[in-house]
Amino acid sequence: HMPGFGRRHQPCLAGKMDGGGGSKVQTFDPLALVGRKNKGRASSTTSSSGTTSLLERQESLEGELEEGVSLEGTDEKDNTIYKAMLVVVALLWGSNFGALKYLDTCGVDVSLLTSMRFLLASVALLPFLWGKGMPVLKAGLEVGLWVTLGYITQAIGLETTEASKSAFICSLTVVVVPLIQGLLGKKIAPTTWTACGLAVLGVGLLTLQGATGPVIGDLWSLGQPLGFGIAFMRIEHYMKQLPGKAIPLAAAQMISVFGVSAVWAAVTTGMFQNTGDLSILFDTPHFLSLLYTGLISSALAVVIESAALEYVSSEETSIIFSTEPLFAAATSAVVLGERLKPSGILGGFVILSACLLTQVDLTSLATVLPILSRVADEGSQRTQD
Repeated sequence: HMPGFGRRHQPCLAGKMDGGGGSKVQTFDPLALVGRKNKGRASSTTSSSGTTSLLERQESLEGELEEGVSLEGTDEKDNTIYKAMLVVVALLWGSNFGALKYLDTCGVDVSLLTSMRFLLASVALLPFLWGKGMPVLKAGLEVGLWVTLGYITQAIGLETTEASKSAFICSLTVVVVPLIQGLLGKKIAPTTWTACGLAVLGVGLLTLQGATGPVIGDLWSLGQPLGFGIAFMRIEHYMKQLPGKAIPLAAAQMISVFGVSAVWAAVTTGMFQNTGDLSILFDTPHFLSLLYTGLISSALAVVIESAALEYVSSEETSIIFSTEPLFAAATSAVVLGERLKPSGILGGFVILSACLLTQVDLTSLATVLPILSRVADEGSQRTQD
């Protein structure tokens, strides 16, 4: 998992600063989507017989929705390809859990594996950082410390817990961030408390599945949403100061993660004196897994993400990224043979529901549903006529 950033992606996970310096969490507003759709339909309606009344009716509906419509930052360009790119990123991040879990089978210390992974990612992204100045480097190194917390707890957790469980726990970032903001003084919305309750229930169902019950890796995995969540907020802060520097900032983060991981590896291996047999890493399956986690699911995913986020809203991005644990569960089932039991599947569903609840504006949803129902009824009547 890699915290997202970009010109338009002020993550709903981290909130968006308002003019008064306060913070409010971005939510998925169905009113805005309906307003955009109606405007698109109205613009394509011709003046031929029988269409005038339809146009007037659509304009009337737009008036009803006007209070909830927000087109700020909307790019008229078709962004389907960019949404597809973000789906690819979610797939890469999801598959990363299975790849890391497979690497654990080689017997090499997890600290060494983590430092090797981010050495590869750092080298791959270094050209994007070259010549960008100290402000970008300093910001990336600071954010990278929080990212490191997420990645290290992820790596340690995967030693004993299933990849699919780790991925679902990681998705709790969208619930943890509003709570952190609440501790910093921001008012917490009722939906956030509901989401937190669902999240706790989901994690309980997920970790208690099977005869073995929870393992220490589940506890370590809880460090992921904390580390990545704080990183989201710091990224948002720095992107306001460093617009257009998303990829260089990501490169600096990778260097920071590598540096901390190298220190961790040095401590756990006695200054690299007790590394064990590293030759197994050159076996084709393990070597390819290491390359995949460093170059593909880390470095390449960041580049694709940064390129796509300029054209996709933060609300849509959050919903797309909520599919990450689903991809993790699917790839883990194929690669590792992992299977979630019914209680685990239910727990994963509850966690995803909690994540989506933090992104949905329930007030707008309650307002728009009756209007959508009327539109559907009118369309059905016209079809019958």
